[in-house]
Amino acid sequence: MGLEVLDPAVADSGVGMDADDDLTRVASPQHTGWHRAPALPSPWLGNLLVFGLLMLLTLVAFFLQTRSAEQRFIAEAAEHSRLLADAVRLHARGAVLAGEATDTILTAFLGNSARFVRYLDDIEAFTADELTAFAAEAGLALIGIQRGPAAAPAWVLGSPDGAERNLLRCAPLEQLRPWSGDAGFSFSVDRGQRPGCILVAMKSAAVEALREAISVPQALQTIGQLPGVLGAQLEGEPRAGLLSAPATDAPPHLRLYEAHTGITQAEARAPIAGAELVLQLDAKPLMQRRRELWLAFGGFLLALLATGALGTWLLVRVQRAHEQALRDYERRLSAQREEASLGRAAATIAHEIRNPLNAIGLGLQRLKLEATSLDPSQQALIERVTQALQRTNGTVARLLDYARPGQRERQSVDLTRLLTDALAGQRVLLDARAPHLQVELPEQAWVPGDAAQLRRALDNLLGNACEALPEGGQLEIALVRVERASASGGSHEWQLSLTNDGLIPMEQPLAELLEPWVTHKTEGTGLGLAIVRRIVQAHHGRLALNSPAPGRLRVRLWLPVV
Repeated sequence: MGLEVLDPAVADSGVGMDADDDLTRVASPQHTGWHRAPALPSPWLGNLLVFGLLMLLTLVAFFLQTRSAEQRFIAEAAEHSRLLADAVRLHARGAVLAGEATDTILTAFLGNSARFVRYLDDIEAFTADELTAFAAEAGLALIGIQRGPAAAPAWVLGSPDGAERNLLRCAPLEQLRPWSGDAGFSFSVDRGQRPGCILVAMKSAAVEALREAISVPQALQTIGQLPGVLGAQLEGEPRAGLLSAPATDAPPHLRLYEAHTGITQAEARAPIAGAELVLQLDAKPLMQRRRELWLAFGGFLLALLATGALGTWLLVRVQRAHEQALRDYERRLSAQREEASLGRAAATIAHEIRNPLNAIGLGLQRLKLEATSLDPSQQALIERVTQALQRTNGTVARLLDYARPGQRERQSVDLTRLLTDALAGQRVLLDARAPHLQVELPEQAWVPGDAAQLRRALDNLLGNACEALPEGGQLEIALVRVERASASGGSHEWQLSLTNDGLIPMEQPLAELLEPWVTHKTEGTGLGLAIVRRIVQAHHGRLALNSPAPGRLRVRLWLPVV
C-alpha cells in the first residue's frame, strides 16, 4: 500500500500532514500558500525548572533533617554524659566519704577493744587461751600483749583461727594500719606505766567488699552496662578536695568516629574533680535514623521522579493535543476563508463574465442560423468559438458548483443506483478505453443526502478515473458497508473505493489533487476532486487518496448509513 492522503478539511486527526508539523494552510483572495504558525512554548523547560526546584527543596530538607537528627543525638548524648559524670562524681565522693567513715569506725572499734584488753590485763594478766576466747567473742582475728621492753619482747597471743602471728610490732601506736599484708587492719596502744603494748587485729574481707561495692571502678563497670554505653573509663584520679566543689555546667566534649570494627561510635569526655571521664557511646540510633531518612528520601525521590515523568508525559500530550486542535482550527478557518474568497470570486464571475458569455453565445447562434452565405471555413470558425464559449461557461458553472456544494435536499438516496447510472453515462468512454472492469455493488446502499449533488460527485470521480485510464487498463469499483469506531461509539457507513491505472508520477503529495486548480491533465480545470471533496464534506462524509501501487490511484469516500 502506498501513502494515503485524507482530506484535511474533513479529517478528525489531520491525516495527510505530520501530526507534529506546524505548517498551516492559509488562503486569501490574493494568495494561497503555507506559512509557519507560531510555535507554542515547550513544556520541558518549565518541567525541568519545577522538578529541579522540588529536588533542591527535597535535598535541603533531607540535609536539614539529617543535621537536626545528628544535633539531637549529640545533645542527648552530651546530656547523658553529663549526668553520668555527675553520677560518677557523686559515687567517687561517696566512696571517699565511706572510706573515711570506715577508717574512723575501725579506729574507734579497734582502739576501744585494745584499751578494754589493757584494762582487763591490768586487773589480771591474760593467758593465751583467755585471749583466744576473748578474740572469738569480740570478733577479732588476733589479740597480742607485748610484755617487756621492745628490745626483749615477750608476746602473749590469742587467735581463734590461727591467724598470722609473725612480724608483730607495736609501733606506731594509736594508728590504724594494714595487718598481714592487705588481709586486715591492726591497732595498738601502750600498756600505760608498764613497758609493752596491746595489739588487736581484725580481717578486712567485709570492709573491702563494702569499699569495692562503692568504689569508682565498680561505678564505671555499672555505667558500662547501661543501654547505649559501650565502655567507660576514668583518666586520672579525682582529687578529694575537688569532689565537694559544685559540679560544673560545662558541656562534655563529644565527637563521632568510626571504630576499627566499622561501627560508628560517639566518644564523650567530661571532667570530674581533676580527672576525665571517657564514655564510648553507641551511635546506632543515629545511624538508624540516618537510614530511615535515606529510605524516606529515596522513596520520595522515586515518587517525585515517577510523578514528574507522568506529569511531563501528560503535559506534553495535552500540549500536542492543543497544538493539533489549534492547527485543525486554523485549517478550518483557512478553508472557510478560501470558501468565502471563492464564493465572492464565483459571484463576481457569474455577474461579470457569465452574462456576457450568454450574450456572445446567443449572438453566435444567431449568426450561425442567419449567415447561410458563409463558406465552410467561416462556419467551422464559428463552431470552434462556440465550443470554446461552452467550455468557458462550463468552467464558470463548475466554479459555482465548487463554491456552493451544500445539500439542497435531504432524503434517502440509493448509492448503488446512482453508481449504476453514472457508469452508464461513462459507457462511451469505457468502451473506447476497453479496461478490465471489476465492479462490486450491493443491491441497495441507502445514504442521506442530495441525489443531484451526489450524482455530480460520482460523475466527477468516474470521469476522472476513465479519462486517466490507458487503453486496456484496470478499473476496480467496490461499495461495501463498514463499521467506524469512535469515542462516542461505533457507527456504520458506506465505503466507495475506485482504483484505476494511469496515475502520473508526482513529486508533490497526493493531497494537492484535492486542492482547487490542481490537475495533471492537459485539458481540465482542476476542480473535479475539489468539488467531490466539498460535496462529500457537505454530506458529513470523508474522502481519501492513496497509491496502492506505482501508477495506480485509489479514491475512497465514506458516507453515513441511513
